[in-house]
Amino acid sequence: MDQYGLVENEDYSISQICEKGHRPRIEFAISLDMAKELSMVEKMKKT
Repeated sequence: MDQYGLVENEDYSISQICEKGHRPRIEFAISLDMAKELSMVEKMKKT
């Protein structure tokens, strides 16, 4: 995410949730502007 100039706790936040008996999971909350930026990003191999 750093390669796109996004800033943690401004454009997105990360939460690690530990549930009893399960492995921890990571959840991301993103801003509307970040969602728009991500929707325009395309990483495909050119042939």
